[in-house]
Amino acid sequence: MIKSKRLTFLEKASFVLSKDKKEIIVGCLLGDVYIQKQSGSLNARLMFRQGLVHEAYLLHLFDLFKGYSSFDQLNEQKHSLSLKSTKKIYTTKYFYTRSLPCFNQYYELFYLDGKKIVPKIIGELFTAKSLAYLCCDDGSKQKDNFVLCTESFNKDDNLLLIQTLKDNFGLNCTLQKTNSTEDKIKYRIYIKSDSIFKFKQLVKPYFIPSMLYKLD
Repeated sequence: MIKSKRLTFLEKASFVLSKDKKEIIVGCLLGDVYIQKQSGSLNARLMFRQGLVHEAYLLHLFDLFKGYSSFDQLNEQKHSLSLKSTKKIYTTKYFYTRSLPCFNQYYELFYLDGKKIVPKIIGELFTAKSLAYLCCDDGSKQKDNFVLCTESFNKDDNLLLIQTLKDNFGLNCTLQKTNSTEDKIKYRIYIKSDSIFKFKQLVKPYFIPSMLYKLD
């Protein structure tokens, strides 16, 4: 359900973000969350979406940002995915925030010509909490490594993230090609086994129980 009340200019301007929420937004924007500026709107809004398997995580995010949202509960959407001769129906849950001035700086930082990028100043923004939410959004354990699924970013953006992980946290990471096609090469970041203990110590305090399986 969507709340119907429209906010005045002054009401929109009164919204501010806490330090914690800023750190979480940075991590989520490096993951699945994206920002949209609707046609004719001066302000940006955050868009959150997860599959049913991660509904508890999305509910956690909704609880954090519902004060900024036009929703009073999660919405549901069904999608059709063609797999050879069959079609699979899968369900996602989603919500989005109101379009507010406090989100504009993130649109300006994370988007260039409508495409999501890694900001040049990511090192100043990226904290252990940011890393934890990136991992919840787009990370997975793979043998002795932890993988950040950063295929949506180009090589230079990924290298910038790797340098940030080294500078900010002392993590040893490598860049590997994945799902490459003839016309486009995609990359993922691997946190190497010799940094896994340090990595887990950094992010585990910020993981909700339903996401801890990614670390174990």
